[in-house]
Amino acid sequence: MKNTKSTFVSDLIKEPCFWGILASIFVFFAISKYLSILIAIIILIRWNIKNSKIKRKEFIATQANSFVDKIKKDGKLPIIQTNALLDANEQAFLSENTKLQETRAVRQTVGGFGGVRLAKGVVVGRSSSRSESHQEWRDIDNGQLIITNKRIMYLGAKENRSILLDKIMTIETYLNAIEITSETRTKSLQFPVTNPYIWSTVIQILRSTKGENRIPDLNITFQ
Repeated sequence: MKNTKSTFVSDLIKEPCFWGILASIFVFFAISKYLSILIAIIILIRWNIKNSKIKRKEFIATQANSFVDKIKKDGKLPIIQTNALLDANEQAFLSENTKLQETRAVRQTVGGFGGVRLAKGVVVGRSSSRSESHQEWRDIDNGQLIITNKRIMYLGAKENRSILLDKIMTIETYLNAIEITSETRTKSLQFPVTNPYIWSTVIQILRSTKGENRIPDLNITFQ
């Protein structure tokens, strides 16, 4: 008597779709395996980025708190020497090599297709697209950023900028840069610096004292 089980397996193997199904199952498990690995890598990368930002914030906060404690004790900001050409009675307090960054319009084309397929090779409809513009930060120049009792100076290889302290409207402090908006410019300026907390603190002190080198009552603690 012929073995029914063997016959069934033999017939199944001969089926054209059998190997396709088997290959699909293999691909599914292979993709699932690598997809799990990819997801784990993405989670690890995101965790490292978040952890590095936390460590960065703690580091610059510690530096800034030490700086604030020192100037409170001294009762004034430390004066530094600079090669920049200063006005009479103008003193420099911070200086750092940096980049000048400004926003530039970036145009992107977004498209879609609104057609309907009636038959193989026969499509009725049309494609449509539109152009959208948004602002992105761009490196404009490399140079030196200086804060004095009168202004913020940027001396670059190609361009210079000067913003009077009383013309500053806002100062945004990030983990790696400061962004300054002034009354005299339509666009903000951004400067990557080693410790943005210290830079923004010095600027705020000089603005509040109208350029006098004295320390007002400070109640600042960076965390």
